[in-house]
Amino acid sequence: KVFFDPNAVTGRIASVLKSELREAQDAANGRPESMKAFDLALRGNVLLFNPRGVADYQKAHAILSRAVEMDDTIAYAWAGLAFVHYVASLRHVPGVSMPDSKARSLDAARRAVALDPANAEGHWMIGVGLSRNGAPEQGMSACETAREINPNNDCAYVCAGLASMAMGEPEEAIPKFEHSLRLNPRFCTFTKRKYIGLAYLHAGRDEDAIDALNRALAGNPDDPVAILALAAAQALNGHDLKAKASLQAALTLPGSPSTLHDLRQSHGWMGPGFDRMLEGLRASGLDLAKAAE
Repeated sequence: KVFFDPNAVTGRIASVLKSELREAQDAANGRPESMKAFDLALRGNVLLFNPRGVADYQKAHAILSRAVEMDDTIAYAWAGLAFVHYVASLRHVPGVSMPDSKARSLDAARRAVALDPANAEGHWMIGVGLSRNGAPEQGMSACETAREINPNNDCAYVCAGLASMAMGEPEEAIPKFEHSLRLNPRFCTFTKRKYIGLAYLHAGRDEDAIDALNRALAGNPDDPVAILALAAAQALNGHDLKAKASLQAALTLPGSPSTLHDLRQSHGWMGPGFDRMLEGLRASGLDLAKAAE
């Protein structure tokens, strides 16, 4: 039985921040610009600890960009930018999302690790970036490095779960996502539950997928990809009317993938299980031939 002690985790986070701040103070040593840049890096990352919406990502991007303009040797700032660009590659963040957001995320993560090889956040962001770019085995190695550096880093387990899915091992991904949720149940809860639901869907466990995706959508009812995944699972499980209703609800939401190309761009990298999602969407009534136009 695993016991989760939030106070212990909070204490570890505080210790890491205090340690990095002390190192920055020692390194700056009379360089006020560097101390100001590190203060901005901290402020930007605080917004990413528990983001409440698009505005937090926009603010974090502006603050962290300013930090690296002032001092481009702060690994912590680059790691934060890697995460912002990662989010911006998955959803539309006005003023931040660009066609090359995925590449910007991987580049920023590599900058962070080059500056500080012990930066766990940089390593797991590299892991996700490699997995999304067709190199999940190398991605898994980076995820493992992040977990070795900080076994309590919940995102390192998300990274490993995504790498497992990209390698066609959704059953292996599920416990990694679940462990991440136990480590930090307050950070990106919806996203972790969505990934659990997608893994169940990819693994052919449609009832479990429906349950996980409904739990995810209870926290964020307007995510089109989660609703599309729910429609697919419902259709594959014989809930035709519910599947059609979910599909229609997803297609009316802003940011919903409107073409097969969009779907493949956003989630096709997640391994061969993605084809089950397409199978379910076809069964729910989505005209994939029309969507491919």
